[in-house]
Amino acid sequence: MAVAFFAIPFIVRHAGVDRFALLSFAWMLLGYFSLFDLGLGKATTKQVAESFSRGDMDQTKATIVVSTVLNLGFGILFAFAVYLVVPYLVRLTNVPELLQGEATRMFSYLSMSLPLLTVGGTFRCVLEGIHRFDQVNAVKAPFNSLLFVIPVAGLAFSLSLPAVVLWIVVSRGLLAVLYFRFVLRRFPLFPLLRSGYGDTAKMLMRFGGWVTVSNVLNPLLVFSERFMISALVSVGAVTFYAAPYEIISRLAVIPFSLAVTLFPKFSEAKELENRKIWKGLILKPIKYLVVVLSPIALCFVFFSKEILELWLGSEFAAPSDLALKLLSIGFFFHAFAYIGLSAVQGLGRPELKAKLDVVLVVLFFTSGIALTRSYGINGAAAAKVFVLAVDSVILLWFCKSILRIPLADLAAPSLRFLFLAVLIGFATGFGLESSGVSIIIRVPAFLAIVFVLAWSFWKYSFDDEERSSTKISLMRLWTV
Repeated sequence: MAVAFFAIPFIVRHAGVDRFALLSFAWMLLGYFSLFDLGLGKATTKQVAESFSRGDMDQTKATIVVSTVLNLGFGILFAFAVYLVVPYLVRLTNVPELLQGEATRMFSYLSMSLPLLTVGGTFRCVLEGIHRFDQVNAVKAPFNSLLFVIPVAGLAFSLSLPAVVLWIVVSRGLLAVLYFRFVLRRFPLFPLLRSGYGDTAKMLMRFGGWVTVSNVLNPLLVFSERFMISALVSVGAVTFYAAPYEIISRLAVIPFSLAVTLFPKFSEAKELENRKIWKGLILKPIKYLVVVLSPIALCFVFFSKEILELWLGSEFAAPSDLALKLLSIGFFFHAFAYIGLSAVQGLGRPELKAKLDVVLVVLFFTSGIALTRSYGINGAAAAKVFVLAVDSVILLWFCKSILRIPLADLAAPSLRFLFLAVLIGFATGFGLESSGVSIIIRVPAFLAIVFVLAWSFWKYSFDDEERSSTKISLMRLWTV
């Protein structure tokens, strides 16, 4: 994100608006090409975590081999399919005639990246399954930065857009090689097993199939309200919705990172007592998310207008203000859905999330169309908040049902108190900001609420061990 912040203005100035638009399509497609692994990545993490935790190295190696072969096969198949539709893709994106040749070559090179992405994803998921997130991030962070560094370097050396994209594809290949080297260090030999491949493939495909349903439906839940706004309000109104959405959606990186880390732990948790899974792997992470995210979300609610004016200018403040407040509240509560999703899938019930997504898509389209038609972008934001809340509540209810947790044991009194305090904070900030109360009053009110929350966290939610580890962490940060 930091590299993109500085690189994008340079790229826009030197590439031009049309070529930058094509490059943005390339970035988007590289992200969505991960759907073509048909859920095998998450299935690989789950199977590796289960077999590795019980010391079954033969099954772990079988999972790696089968997943690699399947992902390579699907990657080549889908690469060929994408290559065939490149001419239609160029026409669909309404590329200017002068750039159609460049666009065709660019999309053709992108199709070549599919086998690299699917196979590289397999090795990354293996590392996640054995908890080597240090190795994943050691290469993932710099190589993701290359998505922006390569275009800057290419434009500095007057490379064409297809050449820039080709170098990006090469970097994806190098990333896959580095992931493979890490895997090979941990599992140096992959002997050909006489049996077990068929059963392993069935397990991976069964789990991956349900994950694929969710992966296909998820973009509809993420982006469809923009098409609703465009059709029911105006194209220009999309900008006033997309801007606050892009700000607040970045908060998702925190619960997403936590959920990725927890997923293999849920996969290994079969031997644990259900109450320990609920308290240790679900309620405790939720508590930490409340600690981290509540001050950030409250800040957006208390100072939404000032944030929009500072980042985008005063012309965005009035039309986008209410949408930003609503989305801030929605994304805060949806953060807990990431934990629920990891639990549901890690505990072996991916079909529950897939079926829920079908219901959510129908619910989102019906409520979104009605509210957007009546209230514009604020109605679209309200529909988004409603569906996000439903997703969080039902996923956590699924966890309760899977683990057979009694209703009375769902949450400790301290956690219920924290949620109540956060809700009061949201209501206070919403009321003060919407009423036009001066920032001179809102700042001390915000600080007072954050202080009360922090004191409540420390006094009632943290146990002695957590207080001790927090003090140690703060001391380390201070010495740095």
